[in-house]
Amino acid sequence: MDKNRYAVAIGVFDGVHRGHMAVIDSAAALESEGLVPAAFTFSMADSPKRGGMLISDELKREYLLKAGIKRIESPKFADFAEMDGESFVRETLIGRMNAAAVCCGGDFRFGYGRACGTGELREICARFGVKVYVAPEVTDGGEPVSSSRIRAAIAEGDIEAANRLLGREYEFELEVRHGRRLAGRLGFPTINQIWPESFVLPRFGVYASRAFLGEKSYTAVTNIGVKPTVVEDGGEGVLAETYIEGFSGDLYGSRVRVALLGFMRPERRFGSIDELKAQIKQDAADAGNINI
Repeated sequence: MDKNRYAVAIGVFDGVHRGHMAVIDSAAALESEGLVPAAFTFSMADSPKRGGMLISDELKREYLLKAGIKRIESPKFADFAEMDGESFVRETLIGRMNAAAVCCGGDFRFGYGRACGTGELREICARFGVKVYVAPEVTDGGEPVSSSRIRAAIAEGDIEAANRLLGREYEFELEVRHGRRLAGRLGFPTINQIWPESFVLPRFGVYASRAFLGEKSYTAVTNIGVKPTVVEDGGEGVLAETYIEGFSGDLYGSRVRVALLGFMRPERRFGSIDELKAQIKQDAADAGNINI
């Protein structure tokens, strides 16, 4: 039997952005009081968001662990959708999580039909001797930091704003797939990653980026759109095609993490191969300046 007492950060954490981190950090800080930091969340697949997902379950778990969370529970939302607020606190937070403290944001809702908020949470938890910590709202430019603001920034290609709101670089980690190898024949070999339909869709165009291979990061250029490459087994679709400066090797079938740093230019059609090669070379130089 688990005899630990937990400080539970609760929320969907669908971006693990600066606002979410205020909740997560408040739970991690309670380790100094002898509580084990934990998180109760739901799978991103169970929590589809209008405009697309900002983060995969794998990256969300990684960010939570890096923030000091020691235990993560991420059950199916359907198992809790019809549970009333008091049952959720009693059976899940106390019975399942052994919570001595619960940390949430001011807009946290729970219980069937999202009927309960922080007031009800405080009242129910008080009956069981569980403390409630409501993290202060995090703002940027006078407005709350939110996942919807970050999605809008990414969709507009304003990666600098998205990264500022996230408090980190916007990253994705996807499998490398085979393409037509056109860029390789031009002397600029690239990796091709199919953009999932469930993800937020960035503005099509060329981005300064950073690619992570093992413990090393590389200056990179990423083209997100439908024109750069045709995937052999899937026809045309949205792709992230990344040129990794200074790297040569076979990455097919592996998962590579790429962070977007800044939007450089829209996609465009070139009049000749030489013109395309010159533009790729210029993009790499520009990306290097942004990476500094």
